[in-house]
Amino acid sequence: MEEFRLRKVNNSNQEAFIENWINGENDFYTKREDFSLKMEEYTHVLDSVFKTNTVPKVPLYINIVLQALVNNQAYDFKSKGSAYFYEVLIKQTLLNIQTNQSSIATLDTYLSELSFKMFTIGKGISYSEWAEFHDIHLEKYDMRKQDFKFEIIKNELMKHEIFSLTDGLHHFNHDYLYYYFIAQHFVDNIDDSEEIKKEFSSIIRNIDNDENTDILWFVTHFRRNNYIIDELKATAQSLLKETVGLTLDSDITVFNNLWDKVPTLIYEEAHFKQNRRKRNEIRDKAEENYDDIDKLSKKDEEYIDYRQSSEVIEYIKARKLSEALGNILKNYSGSLTKDVKEELTHITLDLSLKSHSELLNRFSENTEHLVNLFSEMLLQSGKRTKEDSIKKSKEFIYSFVIALCFSMIKTSIDEISTKNLSKVFERIMKNDESTTALSLISFGVFLNNYNVDDDLIRDMKMKYDELADNRFSQATLRILINQQLLY
Repeated sequence: MEEFRLRKVNNSNQEAFIENWINGENDFYTKREDFSLKMEEYTHVLDSVFKTNTVPKVPLYINIVLQALVNNQAYDFKSKGSAYFYEVLIKQTLLNIQTNQSSIATLDTYLSELSFKMFTIGKGISYSEWAEFHDIHLEKYDMRKQDFKFEIIKNELMKHEIFSLTDGLHHFNHDYLYYYFIAQHFVDNIDDSEEIKKEFSSIIRNIDNDENTDILWFVTHFRRNNYIIDELKATAQSLLKETVGLTLDSDITVFNNLWDKVPTLIYEEAHFKQNRRKRNEIRDKAEENYDDIDKLSKKDEEYIDYRQSSEVIEYIKARKLSEALGNILKNYSGSLTKDVKEELTHITLDLSLKSHSELLNRFSENTEHLVNLFSEMLLQSGKRTKEDSIKKSKEFIYSFVIALCFSMIKTSIDEISTKNLSKVFERIMKNDESTTALSLISFGVFLNNYNVDDDLIRDMKMKYDELADNRFSQATLRILINQQLLY
């Protein structure tokens, strides 16, 4: 069991897990479109669960997620988001703890309060600090010591690996436990405590800190709270105020001028499972390379200095905050009124596109330098003329930036993609003032959530034709459509 639990799973093996669960569910997904959509849906959920790295990507946890998805449990991922996975793990563990008259709700509150105590002192908690907290907690909730004994509670929490002891300090044994209970404490108490509001504001202001990011991720997966939403909106509107969001219109003229045609897209007829297998192999290789680079960059002083620059910090904040707002929209859009939903969607998209614009501007400002750099490298190989080297250099940069733009548009789509926002995106698509970037995001949301029908094909073809003078955006739209057809 231990070997089964700890063996990490790559994307290719994860695909096999998903396919086995879907095939075992029923024969409803025999149609290619239904099966493909279900594969993408489950893949997206698993990716969202494991991207925080708070639990390892191993078979035990993958199967818990897939079982919840297949069983359509009352509070499953579709309605509560991937934080449901952590809730399942935590509730299962708490059920096994044996104490006198202690319900899950009692332990939930206790651990929530304890996590916040640890959060405020900024470290693990000593035996004496924990004992003092325990007495204060019993007094606050009017409980008798004989019904909730400190030593029994502490030993049970240690026995079930919720807590561990290191260098004389007690810590939550897994990061996700710590973040989950802190987030729960914020959501449960923020309306009644100025101290909690102050701490939460600090978390949002310093969202570039990875611990704060993880806490906020859990906060946005719990029940909807108007104060939290208002704070996120206000912070989002304060970031990148001087930046114009990515439009994929006039802001990409410099790239359209690099090449006088849309690159040829070679499409080989193949079964979508074969295409998915190739994609997973590429992802696995890229993740291996990223892990190696990440380990080196964390030791690189220049990288650390760069990450601490004010421009980069604001960019990181914008990216993380747009994801947090997207979580709220995906998890609670069905309970938001039309006006609130509309406003929050546009704030999220605006911040997301501003952050993308910041990144793309770095390339556009240095396009000429990059063309010269790559053409010189090609010339030094001695196999090309200067004219041919410049041409090939432009083609390379053009193709690279298209891939970058597609990645940015796809990120915005994934942040905000849910059926409950379909009417919002219908209005965006019908608005003549909508930018090309907003139109592409809208198409992506519909491609993510619905089978491709004649109306959607017609709308995408019309948009493609409208972009005849914008080859760069034409190519980006084509890749977006091609991804849906391939996988």
